[in-house]
Amino acid sequence: MAQVLGLAMTLWMFLTPIFYPPEAIPPHLKWMLNLNPMYHVVQAYRDVIIEQQLPRLAQVATLAAMACTAFLVGHWFFRRSKNAFVDVL
Repeated sequence: MAQVLGLAMTLWMFLTPIFYPPEAIPPHLKWMLNLNPMYHVVQAYRDVIIEQQLPRLAQVATLAAMACTAFLVGHWFFRRSKNAFVDVL
């Protein structure tokens, strides 16, 4: 699992426009940026640090929606599998 997770995190880092501008991505693949939650985080930091303006409301709303979804899925998974925790621990 450690090797798979390390590979996945490295791949995720290179798929997030950190070392290159988002404009370098071909137009037909730009829709994939909206699925990457780290893109919105990086873009918000770029807006504040480089552009010296507040992050766009749409990006903040997208981040909030993704965070709420992750919380709800995690809560559902925890509630569903908490009885099995005793066996594992």
